[in-house]
Amino acid sequence: MEARIKITADNGYDLFVNGTPVGSGADWHVITPFPLTGMAAFHPGANWLVIKVTNFAGPALPFENPAALIYKVRVHYTT
Repeated sequence: MEARIKITADNGYDLFVNGTPVGSGADWHVITPFPLTGMAAFHPGANWLVIKVTNFAGPALPFENPAALIYKVRVHYTT
């Protein structure tokens, strides 16, 4: 099995797979690809994908500083 993720968030993120840090980003204009290999590889059965997203301070009113997370995971199974 091979897996990759492409991710970005407003404003920043930390990405973990099965408890292993995979990568981070702090520019929502940049979509970053990460291979999910080694300790961060998916394995048969349940897997944990954890993304800690931080929205930096903005205007005082809560709806004037929206946040976003977008990612795509592609898994290729081999037999």
